[in-house]
Amino acid sequence: MSDLSPFSESIFKRTYAINPQETWRQCAARVSSAVANNNDQYRSFLGPISDRVLMPGGRYLYSAGRPKFANANCFGLIAGDSREAWGQLLSDAVICLSMGGGIGVEYSDVRAAGTPIKQMGGYASGPVSLMSMVNTVAKHVMMGGQRRSALWAGLRWNHPDIDAFINVKDWNADYQEMKRRNFNYDAPLDMTNVSVIIDDTYLKLLQSGDKSALAMHYRICDAMARTGEPAFRNQ
Repeated sequence: MSDLSPFSESIFKRTYAINPQETWRQCAARVSSAVANNNDQYRSFLGPISDRVLMPGGRYLYSAGRPKFANANCFGLIAGDSREAWGQLLSDAVICLSMGGGIGVEYSDVRAAGTPIKQMGGYASGPVSLMSMVNTVAKHVMMGGQRRSALWAGLRWNHPDIDAFINVKDWNADYQEMKRRNFNYDAPLDMTNVSVIIDDTYLKLLQSGDKSALAMHYRICDAMARTGEPAFRNQ
């Protein structure tokens, strides 16, 4: 197998090498040993990884052999509907993202914005508000000062706040202009990919010609065509 191309070498050194002097073949040995729990089986991994026939996930390449070995590229989380659950989600987001893993969160269990809060008084701020909080966490957590956070947010099609969710990435002209000037300028959910979660009931409503379902489907597709999001995710 040929050596890394200059472009591949630059990515490897920037993101995955354990130190500036590490070569790809040294990385392959490091990862093979960690995957095999430092026993003799590492040789069965060494050749394929060194020759790039078998390519481990990025977290393996980065963290294998370090004191803390985090090998998960992605974490799936579910947002709960309480103050404690919100705090736990934000804590989990900090931990997962700082280890280099992306996170996907479903927010469908969070009550709609404007729902009265019986015990404490006031009104709920809704799932999009919590998404924004997680998005802000991601903007300030960069694993090892190198890897940007990766987020996904999903909301079921029949959640009361679905229209706000559909349009959350439809930034106005001011946001778009500031983003052109400075990519890091804050904009709603700018670190997050969003998807409407659909199911068989949704598809059957479309097939039956249900007017409300068709109107929602048009709104989703219109936003998708204009902004690239939201996507669909089948439950």
